[in-house]
Amino acid sequence: MKRKKIQTGKRTLHFVLAFFFFIFSSQVAHAASIYFSPSSGNVTVGNIINTSVLVNTQGVSINNTDAVINFPTSLLEVVSVNKSGSIFSLWVEEPAFSNSAGTISFNGGVPTPGFTGGAGKLLNVTFRVRNPGLASLVFASAAVRANDGYGTDVLETRSQAQFNLVAEEKQVQPTGLGTPQAPKITSATHPDQNLWYNNANPIFSWSVPTGVTSVRLLYDKRPSSSPSVLYGAIDQKQLSDVADGAYYFHAQFENTSGWGAIGHMRFQIDTTPPELFAIRVVHESDLNDPQATIAFETTDVTSGINRYTVSVGDAAPVTLQSSDVIKSSYTLPVGQSGRQTVVVKAYDHAGNVTTESVVLTIVALEPPTITAYSKQVADGESFTVSGTTYAYANVEIIVQNSSGDTEKKSTTADASGKFSFMWTEKLNSGEYSFTALAKNVSGMTSPSSEPLTFTVFGASLVRLGSTIMEYFLFLLVFIIAIALLAAVCLVLWHRLVRLRHKLKEFTVRSGRDVQHDFERTMDDVRSLAVLLHRTKQRRELTKEEEIIFEALKQHLKKMEDNILTRLEQIDDEAGG
Repeated sequence: MKRKKIQTGKRTLHFVLAFFFFIFSSQVAHAASIYFSPSSGNVTVGNIINTSVLVNTQGVSINNTDAVINFPTSLLEVVSVNKSGSIFSLWVEEPAFSNSAGTISFNGGVPTPGFTGGAGKLLNVTFRVRNPGLASLVFASAAVRANDGYGTDVLETRSQAQFNLVAEEKQVQPTGLGTPQAPKITSATHPDQNLWYNNANPIFSWSVPTGVTSVRLLYDKRPSSSPSVLYGAIDQKQLSDVADGAYYFHAQFENTSGWGAIGHMRFQIDTTPPELFAIRVVHESDLNDPQATIAFETTDVTSGINRYTVSVGDAAPVTLQSSDVIKSSYTLPVGQSGRQTVVVKAYDHAGNVTTESVVLTIVALEPPTITAYSKQVADGESFTVSGTTYAYANVEIIVQNSSGDTEKKSTTADASGKFSFMWTEKLNSGEYSFTALAKNVSGMTSPSSEPLTFTVFGASLVRLGSTIMEYFLFLLVFIIAIALLAAVCLVLWHRLVRLRHKLKEFTVRSGRDVQHDFERTMDDVRSLAVLLHRTKQRRELTKEEEIIFEALKQHLKKMEDNILTRLEQIDDEAGG
């Protein structure tokens, strides 16, 4: 019994939850409305109707809308459809129209997190009025899909537009023969009837025909009013401080035959800048993703947003048509690193501008560092370059010739960030420059490196330069060898002279020493001879002593002659 109660309670709870989920989802699932702006008005045949297709999401985030619009081809014809100011940046089906079938179709979307707002512009349509009548613009089919992952159609209301098309006032004499034709009105300040101007003091001019005595003027928001303010035969009128909006200027001539036909001219004034807006930082710059992402949006009640400009630091502004702005994820271009001021300007169709800014810290990738490259390349050789960058980054080398033509090649850095590249394709003779940029593994791209230059020489010029260089090197080596040999010879000659001089001094000294010793020896020999002579006087020498004595005398004589001869030679050499 207890288990049955628990099961019954669970079933009840599930039913209640399902009921509330059904109620909640039914409230959310059908909340959006789609409509035209403006949706009504009186327009003269031949004039223009500018209307926009808008969506109100009622707080639900949407990411897609498609529709088919029907219009009466007998009354209206489409001049153009455009996406200026559209919330959509992705188009499954580009806006298209058929004046024969009387249809306008489109299918657009916006990425996650989608769009939420009360007046999201989808499309702009310009019609020309062909005939008088009551023209209705009707959504033949439409869907507004939620950004819920299921594409749930949340469209609840499709509002039509209805315009009263009035006949063009005939430019005829309305009161009788001889009355003036309608004035042909021009404006130097507001020349184009379909454009918006931020000048609230328009000037209108016309030519006054002969015989015109008075002019009636008026301006209001009706295309075919009759003027009522009387003037003399003036040919120009300036209005002052006209409020923002679309108007018609009316003029009529009078002559002696009466009042003539009425001339009309449309003019549009918008002096109010777009609404103030805030710049939201969706993603701040970091090392993994250096490109910051911002979001911004504003509106202009009168003429609408025409374009935005975005500038980062000192970089030139980038112009974005309002249809190009993805509100949830506009990625800033690569800029300089550091704290940079991001300036966003919103322009309306009249040229009024609202400016907002935000300061971001930009972490930009550094360009590759070139460590070596071929400064001169011979015909048939390859241009090489090497350097460093981020690990495993893709490095793109862009080579440009003197005519401005560029070619690109790429290589990949290793784990340490080093890379080398060889340009194998033939390069014609001439001057070249090259830059390099890196794309890291996250897909972010660095700025380009500073340009460097190199030269490609033709084959004959290279051979001539090589030959001249070889002869020059040979001559240089020969001159150096001769100089070294001369230096060695000079040193050896100097040493030889010194050696010879020292040898002469040594020889002279040695000769004198020998002569001195010889003289001393001769004195001793003479003393011995005297002693032997005295001995011979005292007694008779034996036969053996006599032989020895004579042999000694002869030997001493011979030795004396040899020594004297050598001494004379030494003296001669010393004197030489």
